Amino acid sequence: MGDVLTFKYVYSQQETITHRLIDKVPNGQGGYILYLKGDNGKDGDKQIIDTDDEIGLNRVVGKVTGKSIVLGYLIYTVQQPVGMALLVIVPCAIIAIGEAIRIGNLVAARKRERAEEENRRLAEESAAKESEIEELNDAYLN
Repeated sequence: MGDVLTFKYVYSQQETITHRLIDKVPNGQGGYILYLKGDNGKDGDKQIIDTDDEIGLNRVVGKVTGKSIVLGYLIYTVQQPVGMALLVIVPCAIIAIGEAIRIGNLVAARKRERAEEENRRLAEESAAKESEIEELNDAYLN
């Protein structure tokens, strides 16, 4: 008792439903009659499955064997609008900030390279002018 089973519900439409086993009674033919009820408290959520019936046995899809409270809270949070927004917006913001920093570093590095290149060019021009001045002084003084 208390096990949680997932089964195919075929009366109105084909879907899977998960209910808690509230009673398991032998049917006298080697099988069981399973009495299931949903956890949300609605009276209409009761189901009866006869496992001796081939169709009834094939309806049971699986049994819950473990649970994770953390995963349950995570799924619940993601289903809420704020949770979904956080799931989408926070990672996007982190990626955008990281990319903005990376682009800023690239722009700063490019500016430094241009400034160094300009300083080298000015230094070469200055050295060339000084060399020319020395040549002119040598020629004028000699």
